[in-house]
Amino acid sequence: MPLARKPGIDVIVRPRRVSVMSALGGSLAVLLIIGCGTAPAGRWNSSPCEALDSLYASSGFETPVSLAGQATVDANQYRVRGKVRLDAQAPGQMALEFSSTVLFGHEREDFVFSLGGDTLRVVDRERGAYHEGHEAESFLAQSLTTDLNVSQALSLALGGHPPCEDLSGVRVETTTDGRVVCAGKRFGRRFRAVFGESRRLEMVDWPVRSDEYGTDTLRVEYEWEPAAGGGARLLGLVLSLEKREWRCKIKASGAAG
Repeated sequence: MPLARKPGIDVIVRPRRVSVMSALGGSLAVLLIIGCGTAPAGRWNSSPCEALDSLYASSGFETPVSLAGQATVDANQYRVRGKVRLDAQAPGQMALEFSSTVLFGHEREDFVFSLGGDTLRVVDRERGAYHEGHEAESFLAQSLTTDLNVSQALSLALGGHPPCEDLSGVRVETTTDGRVVCAGKRFGRRFRAVFGESRRLEMVDWPVRSDEYGTDTLRVEYEWEPAAGGGARLLGLVLSLEKREWRCKIKASGAAG
């Protein structure tokens, strides 16, 4: 049964300069078990870590990515709509500016948060406060009504992947339509990363840990378009959590959909 959500709330972001997904089609043509089988000559190495690194080296986030446009967040029967600016580069470097008249707790929110390495920082402009590390994690978790490790989830969503010791049974599958799928297990649950013909990330499913829900799955779907001079431009992404009613859609200005 669809959730009855409250009316949309416009979110306006003040301009600020900061540096800093698609259905899988086709049957499987090649199945490669990394570390247990053979890899195509001159393409994949036998090490799971090297295979992941090779795929993520052209994920789209290996160079700086910027997106300015509309954001919609659905959580706990509330909906927030508005504008957003995102700047990101793997592994785990990002900055995002967000402002709202009313957020989930019926309070005005106006903040910028950034992630550099493993450190999350938040400038809360509404309250004139600065948070770093654990305090910043707590602030964002409360504002976004989630009990996840926010910095870890952001890193996985924006072109990062977990350390090799967190993964098992890693394998690569190449489909008849040219996609490459990297899959295995993390925290005892299946993960999957899908790369398109251009080797840009199309979709990821990453198991993440939650205090309330145990192990949950973070799904991120990406939309790209060719950029002038080569490379690709990120048109949008959709983040969702499998076990809860939480979804965030970010779409670049001028992009369809």
